[in-house]
Amino acid sequence: MLSNLAIIAVLILIVSTTILIVLNQWRWVSIAWVFQVFCVFWLTSLSWSIIESAVKLIGGWIAIAIVSSANPDSILEKDETSVIPGFGFRFLSAGMIWLLVFSIAPVIQDFIPARIEIIWGGILLFCSGLLQAGLAKNLVRTIIGVITFISGFEVLYAAVESSVLVSGLLAFLNIGLAWLLVYFHTNPMEGVDL
Repeated sequence: MLSNLAIIAVLILIVSTTILIVLNQWRWVSIAWVFQVFCVFWLTSLSWSIIESAVKLIGGWIAIAIVSSANPDSILEKDETSVIPGFGFRFLSAGMIWLLVFSIAPVIQDFIPARIEIIWGGILLFCSGLLQAGLAKNLVRTIIGVITFISGFEVLYAAVESSVLVSGLLAFLNIGLAWLLVYFHTNPMEGVDL
């Protein structure tokens, strides 16, 4: 049943990655991140069994819970002078990612024999993760961008190979990055602005 409605997962990914790139409030970012993790589970379940894909879901939600425990501020980036121009630039960048994803997906599908929805989702997560990490002004956005990038790899890798070991390793990497964020968020080093 999930395979017939896979385009919905891609549409939810478009909205959630755009929210992660554009918005600045932790509540919206965390909600979008939850939906993104669910869509990663959805797209990997097209290639793997539900039980193997559940590792992505549980590992991602544990990472979200760990990051949420660090009590990030309600506003992630406190630079109020550039909120409006920053919003427009980020939204325009997200739109350019959509165009890039939908234009190169058929070429990638020649190399990775998978459903087009999996290719769209994986490339969308790759590109938006890079953009999030590149535009980040603080550690929270950087780590979320890196985890988003890794999620894109997870979606594309699931279409190529079925490996429980790699799935567990990537889930461990997501949780480890979340713990790293908590460590640096609660114990900032002297002289370093996080």
